[in-house]
Amino acid sequence: MPQDWSLLKETKILLKQYQFNPKKKLGQHFLIDSSAIEKILKAANLEKEDIVFEIGSGLGLLTKELAKRAKKVIGFEVDEKLCSISQRVLAGYSNVEIKREDILRVSPADLHSLGKFKVVGNLPYYITTPIIFSLLGWSKRLMSAVLTVQKEVAERIISPPGRKEYGILSIGVQFHGEVEKIADFKKECFFPMPDVVSSLIRMKVRAKPPVLVKDKENFFNLVRVSFSQRRKQLANVLAKGLNFKKEIISDKLSLIGIDPKRRAETLSMDDFAKLSNFLIV
Repeated sequence: MPQDWSLLKETKILLKQYQFNPKKKLGQHFLIDSSAIEKILKAANLEKEDIVFEIGSGLGLLTKELAKRAKKVIGFEVDEKLCSISQRVLAGYSNVEIKREDILRVSPADLHSLGKFKVVGNLPYYITTPIIFSLLGWSKRLMSAVLTVQKEVAERIISPPGRKEYGILSIGVQFHGEVEKIADFKKECFFPMPDVVSSLIRMKVRAKPPVLVKDKENFFNLVRVSFSQRRKQLANVLAKGLNFKKEIISDKLSLIGIDPKRRAETLSMDDFAKLSNFLIV
């Protein structure tokens, strides 16, 4: 893709042509930086036989580049007018299908006939976390996800234990995939300009989780309870959240080598796995 291509100019032309006013409150910020798009394409590492889901097809400018590299691109766009615009812009691409559909309403069962696929998306900031957790529910078919998210969310996703950013989102994503931050995108990379810096992250879905858990539901329930009051000692939080006596919880934690006075943010994924395997609730 030429580095001198004026994405800003093309974006403004399309917005004027179709009389569309982006709604910042809905996260409608269009990528206008060609080097940022190059980073996305490189991170996605698309091959000719790949099926790609794009979350938010927008004006279709990134979609075009995905379509040149993949077997099929299915774009999900919830905004009716944007959906219509991208369908017109992409009319010449026979391997592109734009659906007017909320990605949060798409279930794994809807994807059964498509086999394995990759995801690329510039996620609306206000629903980033729900979308990511929805993607994790697709992990049996999802190969990888390359996502542009708010920098603050990216830091939470990649955070190791012991940091204030570490929490439910960190463990949820890292349990299902190997995740890394690829780059930060300045506000000026988007039009209209958002209020925050964005980051590009890539998640490669794991063949199996990095820790052994007997009951996945129990594991994530314990994680949620543990972080429900993240500044309090673990024994107090679990006793209240699981309706156990504090003494019983403290004894169980001590038996598996976890200090009852520790806080949830200091526990590794392995610690949570040991706890969930020992404490079935």
